Amino acid sequence: MKHIIRLLLLLTISFNTYAQDGQQFGKIRALRVAYLTNKLNLNSSQSAQFWPIYNKYSEERRELRAAYRKNYKGNQARNMDKVEAYQYVENNIEYQEKELALKKKYKDELLRVISPQQLATLYQAERDFKAILIKKLQERRQ
Repeated sequence: MKHIIRLLLLLTISFNTYAQDGQQFGKIRALRVAYLTNKLNLNSSQSAQFWPIYNKYSEERRELRAAYRKNYKGNQARNMDKVEAYQYVENNIEYQEKELALKKKYKDELLRVISPQQLATLYQAERDFKAILIKKLQERRQ
């Protein structure tokens, strides 16, 4: 519990710092590493093997998401004609399939390093971190 409180405090301080110096992504990544490390209880051997795999996975996921979003930046679905909307739906499904294939690929690699329980915890911790991040950003906007 103390680790979670410290992490949330660190998260709050980091968002305040971000407003001052604008280096958001590096700080968010550092917070994600700290959060995931804490949640997964990685030993030093696991950590040394886990992070290169996870970082590669994260980078491929970011590239996939960026490529998909590039095509639809600022393009609202309600402003699309029928053909554009159909293509959007097809592209969205294709993107989700690629994302799932990536997750399956890295699942096997990660399971060579961490236990199935740790992998399940990883998936949950990623969702939890995203929720915390969104909540903090919403608080800052208000």
